[in-house]
Amino acid sequence: MPEANALPSVFAISELCAHIVDFLRGSDKDLRACALIAPAFTFPAQAVLFRRINLCTSSMKRQRENAAARLRKVLESAPHLRGFVRRVKAPMDAIVLSHLAKMHVPNMAHLVLTNSLMDDHPVGLLVLTAAQAALALPSIQTLEVHVRLQSDADLVFLFARCAPSVRVLDISEVRVGFPMPRAGRAPAPKAQPRTQPRAQLTGLLLRHCTQQVAQWLVSPQCPFDISRVQHLEFHTVSFPNEAPILAVVKVDGRLAGR
Repeated sequence: MPEANALPSVFAISELCAHIVDFLRGSDKDLRACALIAPAFTFPAQAVLFRRINLCTSSMKRQRENAAARLRKVLESAPHLRGFVRRVKAPMDAIVLSHLAKMHVPNMAHLVLTNSLMDDHPVGLLVLTAAQAALALPSIQTLEVHVRLQSDADLVFLFARCAPSVRVLDISEVRVGFPMPRAGRAPAPKAQPRTQPRAQLTGLLLRHCTQQVAQWLVSPQCPFDISRVQHLEFHTVSFPNEAPILAVVKVDGRLAGR
């Protein structure tokens, strides 16, 4: 009889812990304390803590890289945590991105790549190569990229291996044509021929992009098929001509944010 009465109490405790963890959502300090206070709290607290990972919290390059290395070690020591990760925000940093590619997070559906606030120059070939590998992760469904690039060739190279699973693309603040200082200039990278099918986009957001982005989106070199986009959003401060996009996208009046 005591065993029969124990089952409802277990469910009641689990539900109570889930409500408490949900109430503390947004306070990582409290969630970390919950994860350690009792076994009943550990799983729900970890699920929230690792759902959204931000590797851009520091403006210092070394601190960002150390944070990525620590996170990778944590995931290696506790592999079940990998399944909780749904969204990752990472800087355009070769070391950080190399750690990300080796974290093996199978459910990461949302990836954000962005220039650091301290980096006001185009990224180099080493960073582009690491970012290209990150964009190839097969679980990505929503992709946000905010970066300055030196040339059209950099744009093609960056997205050349992009996962065909991507459905929503946000390329706000992607600006092409910002030459690097002569000392940091490198030959334009060459993308290998694409062997994967193109990603069938349903959502496309363009904010403050240069015109080269529009030309690339409708070119054969683009890994995205935008003909089936259902939600299209423009902010045209630095994007004066949307005609190439509108010639391909048929959204039936669902154009937003112009």
